[in-house]
Amino acid sequence: MVISLIDGILKKINIEFLSKFFRKLYLRKLMDSMRGYRVLKRTNRLPFLHSLRIQIDARKLTGISGKLNKSVFFASDYEPEVSIRQYLLVRLLLYKYVNLSLLSYFGKPKSKILLPFPKEWRDLVREQGVSIHEGLSKFFWGLEVALLWMKGIYEILSFTLNTLKSGFKSMESNDGATVFFEGISSKCLPRVGKDGKSYDIISWYLQWENKNPNIRTIYHNVKGISDFEYQNIKVLYRKNLIAFGNSILISIRLWLWFCKVFLSNLIDIVLGRWWNLVLIGESFYAYYLRIQKQAVLCNDYMFQSDWTYRPLWTYEAEKKGSRVLFYFYSTNSEGIRTESGYKPVDYDWRSLTWSHYLVWDTHQAEFMRQVIPEWQKTEIVGPIWLSNSDKEVPKISGKTISVFDVQPMRYSIYHMLGAPYEYFIPDNAIRFVDDICSIGKELDFKIIWKRKREVGNHIHPRFENFLKRNERKENVILLDPEVAAIRLIQETDICISMPFTSTALIGKHLNKPSCYYDASGLVTQGDKGAHGIEIVSGPDDLRKWLLNQKRP
Repeated sequence: MVISLIDGILKKINIEFLSKFFRKLYLRKLMDSMRGYRVLKRTNRLPFLHSLRIQIDARKLTGISGKLNKSVFFASDYEPEVSIRQYLLVRLLLYKYVNLSLLSYFGKPKSKILLPFPKEWRDLVREQGVSIHEGLSKFFWGLEVALLWMKGIYEILSFTLNTLKSGFKSMESNDGATVFFEGISSKCLPRVGKDGKSYDIISWYLQWENKNPNIRTIYHNVKGISDFEYQNIKVLYRKNLIAFGNSILISIRLWLWFCKVFLSNLIDIVLGRWWNLVLIGESFYAYYLRIQKQAVLCNDYMFQSDWTYRPLWTYEAEKKGSRVLFYFYSTNSEGIRTESGYKPVDYDWRSLTWSHYLVWDTHQAEFMRQVIPEWQKTEIVGPIWLSNSDKEVPKISGKTISVFDVQPMRYSIYHMLGAPYEYFIPDNAIRFVDDICSIGKELDFKIIWKRKREVGNHIHPRFENFLKRNERKENVILLDPEVAAIRLIQETDICISMPFTSTALIGKHLNKPSCYYDASGLVTQGDKGAHGIEIVSGPDDLRKWLLNQKRP
């Protein structure tokens, strides 16, 4: 947050010499990190970053024990230390600068790196043999805390002032049963095709058998979208997940709470108790819901699987009868099993504390049971749609194969992901597509190739050139990445996916022949990440598999 804020300020004020200085500094850091990545690869230590993130996730913030501000952490429904750790994982550990800094150390091992982390996490990084500039790291960590605290203060003042502006005439309440979709984009809103259908998350919810049957209004927070009606249900924009309340008594209680917390926070600042500062804005929304007596909540709240941090107010919402649902829009959670075995579970899954998960199948349900407490509810619902486009799939005669890849990123971006092994790289991606196109042509199949997403200039140049060459092949059609995968699978005979994209499960769900094709030979048979879908390895096995599908 601190680094990105500085970068944003420099871009806005357009101070040329400073911009050039920081740009040069970043490029030098980037070169060091790329060199560091090559060192880790050469010494068979690529899993280092992944392993370190897991250890950071598990390292408790022991310094906060017994020193919590009861006005900030007033509820017993959650563990404050876990919520603080979740919040910091999202704010700090998922930012690309962290991997950039860690990798740059291995590219320039005698240097010291800057990591704006709490003390427990800085100590852990040092335990792994990485030298940290303690003074600068401590300073920037303090600055990070200050920015998070000021952000919380701003959110509180903005929310309460908006309630005052709206007057004290009535309480805003939701009209009938409602659902709120948090964190979606405009691509996740309904776009009806020629067949009268749309395959987005809202359309999925409305056909889900366990939806609230009395839904009259759907809310989202996608800016710039006009309100509209879909399937006789109003779809409306609303900035806040919680409706404003205009009660004079509520407003007085909120201001009293804020004054109390603000004054106690001044003492926390003097004593260095940072943990009482970073979640003040989150705590405000939770307190607001706790003191409400009228219904200002939606019946359902839908959070997609990018949300490692669970907002504090959601615990209060559940106590007041709302369903808070965490849904997976994909199944690629376990990773790939190599000769050395499965990689450890990703740090962000271990941190989840949601109470109701919507998963695709029994395999994903079992995976979640391994990483979350047993009392959490896991509901199997089949493939969950996410984004959609009104662009159509062209009508093609003859036998057809839908192909779903994972586009490799250019090296300067890919290396910062900290992957414990190299799989989604140009060699594997090119062989995956090339084998399918070549054997498909040999067996008289038409190939409809849908890229995973549009990544712009982040795409690896080698793969981009390969992409352009294939555009000219007679038996290959490149489809717009925005087209819903389910539309393409419905219109084709066979589905082939790169391990372990979720499209293979959609194919299986639609009773289409579906497999994962591994051109590299790195993926082992029986990998649980395949969710029971057949894994085809190498061109010879692919030819046999396709011949079997051609037989009547």
